[in-house]
Amino acid sequence: MKEVSKIYPGTIALDKASIKLEKGQVLGMLGLNGAGKSTLMKILSGDITADEGEIYIEDSPITIKNPKDAIEQGIATVYQESQLVEQMTVYENVLLGRECLLHGGVDFSTMQKLVKDEIEKFGFQIPVKAKVSELSTAQKRLVEIVKALSTKAKVLILDEPTASLTKEEAFHLMSDIKKIKEQGVGIIFVSHRMDEVKFICDCATVLRNGKVVANLEKDEFTEKNIIMHLIGEKADQKEKEREKEQDNAEARIHRDTVALHFKGSLKNKLDNIDFAVYQGEIVGIAGTLGSGRSSLLRAIGGALGYAEYEVLGKKVVVHSVRDAIKEKVIYLPEDRKAEGLFLKWSIKQNISLPYLYEKTKCFISSKWEKDEGNKYIDKFLIKANNCEQTGNELSGGNQQKVLLGKWVRDDAKILMFDEPTHGVDIHAKQEIYSIIRNAAKNGAGVIVVSSELDELIELSDRIIMINNGQIVGEKTQKPFNDQEILSAIS
Repeated sequence: MKEVSKIYPGTIALDKASIKLEKGQVLGMLGLNGAGKSTLMKILSGDITADEGEIYIEDSPITIKNPKDAIEQGIATVYQESQLVEQMTVYENVLLGRECLLHGGVDFSTMQKLVKDEIEKFGFQIPVKAKVSELSTAQKRLVEIVKALSTKAKVLILDEPTASLTKEEAFHLMSDIKKIKEQGVGIIFVSHRMDEVKFICDCATVLRNGKVVANLEKDEFTEKNIIMHLIGEKADQKEKEREKEQDNAEARIHRDTVALHFKGSLKNKLDNIDFAVYQGEIVGIAGTLGSGRSSLLRAIGGALGYAEYEVLGKKVVVHSVRDAIKEKVIYLPEDRKAEGLFLKWSIKQNISLPYLYEKTKCFISSKWEKDEGNKYIDKFLIKANNCEQTGNELSGGNQQKVLLGKWVRDDAKILMFDEPTHGVDIHAKQEIYSIIRNAAKNGAGVIVVSSELDELIELSDRIIMINNGQIVGEKTQKPFNDQEILSAIS
């Protein structure tokens, strides 16, 4: 790509951006939410057209007006959100829209062989006749990659390919990506995870405010250097602020006051769980997918029906999320799009929704609603034109901060975060960490579930380990040993 630009009314989404990708090379594409990564990918994949600039494949200029053009030119994209049909088989998904025909009907036998050959070419382990719904999340991701490669792609764009994977699954996927690279395919790898960029990428391009601000070689992949380019300021000050927050952790924990005590079981999900959270404490829950970690939060938050526990020494019985909210027990779900926000609603509507009846009774006060929206835009540093902007117009990191603005209030007694930084950039991640720490500082008992062990280690004052619905261990003394935690939850 050479000096490619995309301009929207009032916004320069991409400003004369140039990138270069060699055969068999993995190029990391880095940038904060709103930096221009998505715009660049959409131009290459044909979802939108560039306003100016040139694109070349093997030194020949090409024109991309739509996704069909991109595929015909050898550019394939695997998006963060799954594009697969769950009730169809692997081979049907891979060749969807490109079915093999024989005597006026579909030649399923030939389709199976073609897909099997494509899978074996890269050494992947995927059953071609299985329905997608029967596969693991990691296998589904590989199916999407095989589907992209089956178009004879010369360039493969991977958008946050490990976002929904465990650390072990992500590691295996990284190994599979290396196999693709060895076949001569050029790969653009978009990720917020620094460890993955260091492991898989040969070089990296950093975008900020629509411009390419750095092209980094592998020996320049230090976290400090990358952050400096991402946010345009020295990382030293940020590190000092983080250290200061962590140093004050013990001062905010009230060990004489138990904020939450939960004891109980849940059929097929939790087995004899017994744990407590102190006021002002941040407790991390470590466990693999299906271990019961999310079920525990959902049970306490009333999302699974009947539950009982103690909040600040008082017995609480909940039958619904509404019951839990009345007790100031707040659960922030992992899937902000499906369960957390109404994306077609404005920021002010989303943030004020849980408190409308309490604050306005029969009539909605538009002034109060607007004041609430603006208050949390300022408080949580939400990047938006105004509080009237809808959720689907925001980046992932800013959507997550709207979700926090909706639920993280000063009077909360218990706050539970399920994957609080899923799909957000490194800068937004640190801002969310500050919000969580401030909530604990205000006296809430905080519980955090995260697939990223590094995140739990950085945020938590104590880590509880869950495996097969049971508590299998607890870490109370920093520094936490990640290998011991992984061993307990595996």
